[in-house]
Amino acid sequence: MDTLRLKDGRVLKGLVQSRRDGEVEFIEIVRPRGKPMYGVLYPIAPGEVQELVSISDEDRRTLSERFAEFRHRAVVEAGRLEALPLETVERERQTWYVYQGPWFTLDSTADEATTRRCIVRIEQTFRAYRLILPPRTSERRNLRIVLHGSMDDYRTHLRTLGLDIANPAYFSVTHNEIVAGSDLSQYAGELAKASAQSEATRREYLDLDQGLGDKLKQLSDEMQRRGFTKDEIKSELQARRNAWSSKLQKMEQKLAEIRRRNDARFAQVTQDMFRRLGHEAFHAYVENYVFPHDQGDLPRWLNEGLAQIFEFGQLEADSLRIDAPDKSLVARLQRDLRGERPLALRRLLAADGRQFVKTHGTESTSRHYLYAWGLAWYLVFEFDLLRNQTLETYANGSAGGDAVKQFEQLVGQSLEEFEPRWREAMLRLK
Repeated sequence: MDTLRLKDGRVLKGLVQSRRDGEVEFIEIVRPRGKPMYGVLYPIAPGEVQELVSISDEDRRTLSERFAEFRHRAVVEAGRLEALPLETVERERQTWYVYQGPWFTLDSTADEATTRRCIVRIEQTFRAYRLILPPRTSERRNLRIVLHGSMDDYRTHLRTLGLDIANPAYFSVTHNEIVAGSDLSQYAGELAKASAQSEATRREYLDLDQGLGDKLKQLSDEMQRRGFTKDEIKSELQARRNAWSSKLQKMEQKLAEIRRRNDARFAQVTQDMFRRLGHEAFHAYVENYVFPHDQGDLPRWLNEGLAQIFEFGQLEADSLRIDAPDKSLVARLQRDLRGERPLALRRLLAADGRQFVKTHGTESTSRHYLYAWGLAWYLVFEFDLLRNQTLETYANGSAGGDAVKQFEQLVGQSLEEFEPRWREAMLRLK
């Protein structure tokens, strides 16, 4: 980014938008840890500038393009939504939307709007993953995603396969397939119905409001016939207007609160679904583009730990920020580490796939997920795991070997030395 140092001591990082007559129009790009990015536009007078350190023309073009896409992300995403080529197919009395794209194919029984949003989000997610964890293989397998428009349909699908899975989504390496369920279509329908009811109520009140003048005129005439004075009539009419205005205002506030609650609930359901898809999409991305299981495999704990880091990241346009841990994961892990019997890392390193399949009534699975996240987070930020060849070396040597010895080679110290340091770091984590 461009760096602007001001004479009052402030240092702004961002992008010089323009320079005219010595004045600098500067966009400060702010990226708070764990929170969405935003920009602040400053017109800076010539006398306020102490120093301007500019980036290269090439970097400026890249930054300008990225920030422009970020600013207009709603328009960009809307364009992507409309441009998606969807085919409609009837199967077993259900309407399926079918998509053939560069990253995957998708079959969905969710409504069209939900289907399009999911496709755009998953493709954004894959592009973001590519920036942090570049592809190692050009060979592409036929990744398929199946999105069930209701959790009932998803559970029926699981029963036909004889699976007892509590997860609302899963990735099958054998079939190279993500299968997910969501009630987002149902929530979207309920939200539309609630919005229609609120609008009908609002219009009913507005119709009454438009007729208020006639009613007050009739009241005024009646009061005159009954001998009330002008001041009394004026006072009564004003009281009636104030009462009606207060009632109208309360109605608008109530409807606005209903809209806020409905929108917040819909946003939460949407976020939960995208998060689940992001988690499984990470597994699929690793399998198809980074570490195919027949060419070198990430240990299950690390695969699951990284997937959680990525799923809780901040997706901004086509880039992903993983600069802050999820609050709930931090709190839960710290509670467990302070407990009487924290999970030993030796057990985590030796855990197989069964320890990471959530079934109904399973408690130990969540602990393995939790510790996998904490250990992966520590390795990413303390050992720079994603930015060197260490991860590739570890993945290539992880299949079928001694899990503890391979981990010790990864971190360059014994597990007995590493574990207390890791626990202390997790307990300090904000």
